[in-house]
Amino acid sequence: MAYLYKNYKGDKVSNHSFSSGSDFRFCRQKYYLKKLLGWREKDDTAAAKFGIAFESAIQFFHANGFKPTSGVDEFKRLWLLWKDNTTIVYKEKEGDWVDFYKMGSQMVALYEKMLPTLPIIDPAFQMQLKREVFPGSALAGISDVGYVDMLSRGPWSHPFLPKVEIPAEAAYRPLIIDIKTSGKELDETPGILALDPQLARYAWLSGIPDVAFLWGQRSKPDSFEKGSKVTFLESSGKWTVLDKGIVWEYCDEKQTLLIATSNGFSVVKEAFSQIKGKGTKERQVALIQSYLENETLSEVPVDVVTKQRLQFSAVRISPEDILETGQVVAKEIVEIHDANQKNFWPKDGKGIRFPNANCGWCSMRGICLKNENLRNQLLVQLKPAEAKEDDWLSELESAD
Repeated sequence: MAYLYKNYKGDKVSNHSFSSGSDFRFCRQKYYLKKLLGWREKDDTAAAKFGIAFESAIQFFHANGFKPTSGVDEFKRLWLLWKDNTTIVYKEKEGDWVDFYKMGSQMVALYEKMLPTLPIIDPAFQMQLKREVFPGSALAGISDVGYVDMLSRGPWSHPFLPKVEIPAEAAYRPLIIDIKTSGKELDETPGILALDPQLARYAWLSGIPDVAFLWGQRSKPDSFEKGSKVTFLESSGKWTVLDKGIVWEYCDEKQTLLIATSNGFSVVKEAFSQIKGKGTKERQVALIQSYLENETLSEVPVDVVTKQRLQFSAVRISPEDILETGQVVAKEIVEIHDANQKNFWPKDGKGIRFPNANCGWCSMRGICLKNENLRNQLLVQLKPAEAKEDDWLSELESAD
């Protein structure tokens, strides 16, 4: 049986994956150093650990019969495990352990509230997809592998799903859902998800054309500014759970917010722009009061809303794109196999100038520069005797 390479443990590796392909396309030398020699980044990022804890909390919520707050409690339990860990890297703009604790708790709470509105029914979690790429050939035995976060048995007609002709004998609509967390919002341009290579990969591996992102956008929980978008986790006044509003003003002393709808925010903003000259402050105070009275603005407690955001976006991958994805996978496997046979792993991703400035942030740069101090600062080399690499864990950690 054919194989791609022998890893740092001396084992023959015959499985390819999306994350492995990403490393190979980035730079063949990086792929070699990581896969064959066992070099790994020394530090873990808080964002990657957060994503795994978020997914685990969602799975726990489903497994425990949708018991209210059970997912939230599970996220808190998991995140407490990292509280005193000094190897976790928190980027300045992302916040600290406390910020991530609040972000995750609120994001899972938001999922619990949103679930009845989503096309997620009786999902299976962390399913392995595996497909042999060249059966009956000289490369027989080499497979592509992926791990699906959720496989939902959804309805054929749903406002969040693309409209398709319903098969005559179809009990449910299979839907692959990839869970992501990020500091940025998901681009929801109609149809653009079809250009995501990982979603297309899942469609090719499974034969299921309907794919989706459940996208959690992280935001520092206590930094309310004018224009911040919020979602209600609890009802307050005229606002109900899952209503969306925009912050006009934050009062730290009272721990309250002045909230408006999108249209209401525009009305208030325009009115304030007309106030100028003497007595501006007094007229602004009076205007705020009038908007509170007519409910253009509402004063609500901070703890009934969240800045965290969950987006659900789905697309159907076309047969042409599915076929193309399979051809890309085949091409990668042939090139990796050839590189291993010839023992030729060039630095083909190198570059220090825009638009190819990969080397400036690549974790392997210490090795390429023959700088042992930098290498040891950034990396650790796994040893066969203590190896504990799992392909599925690598897939999860690369997702963020």
